[in-house]
Amino acid sequence: MNRQEEIEFTVAYIENMYKFFGYGIWIIETIHGNVIGRAGLSNREYKGKTIVEVGYLLGRQYRGKGYAREAVKAIIEFAADELELREVYCFIQSDNTYSMKFAEKLGFEYDGNAVSENVEYLVYRYNI
Repeated sequence: MNRQEEIEFTVAYIENMYKFFGYGIWIIETIHGNVIGRAGLSNREYKGKTIVEVGYLLGRQYRGKGYAREAVKAIIEFAADELELREVYCFIQSDNTYSMKFAEKLGFEYDGNAVSENVEYLVYRYNI
């Protein structure tokens, strides 16, 4: 999406999700105002309970520059300090080796497999 479409999507999302949970997905942008991705928290069912998932999506040209690492670390800090969570999860599609390595570098550990909407995920947990 272009910047304006991304902003409109995020505003609509915030108006709905934040009212219920107090958290959600944020835009990642550079200091120059370029929208380069999204990252944040959402709820998901896993092993019969509702857990909080850290999600991140970054344009290919912005990967490997530290943006996602900075965003996810801030999200984990928010989850610990503001939401008082003790763990968060990542659901990563089984063929996304880049994201698996990224999660592991941040300290996430493999926790199991899950299937959602016919997509297989590897699930990683981060203990806060």
